[in-house]
Amino acid sequence: MASIAEILSNTGKYRRIIGKLIYLTVTIPNISYNVQVLSQSMNALTIEHSKAIAHILRYLKYTHGKGIFLVKDLATHIYAYYDCDWGSCA
Repeated sequence: MASIAEILSNTGKYRRIIGKLIYLTVTIPNISYNVQVLSQSMNALTIEHSKAIAHILRYLKYTHGKGIFLVKDLATHIYAYYDCDWGSCA
């Protein structure tokens, strides 16, 4: 795992990590929002961004094997529900 100073000094490394995390959001959707927020700060890195990346990487390390398992030969149906009117709820 890269150190915080290394990530801050090397934006190319930060971009590669974010790219890999974006790819992982397909099978681990619960990191999608955090990765999306971090991907918006490609040119203005702070220590907080690096700490957030380190936190996500630790989370992935300790939740290895958890997520959506996709099988090529199996017909998969995913059902999802959402409340599109949650903002007006009192």
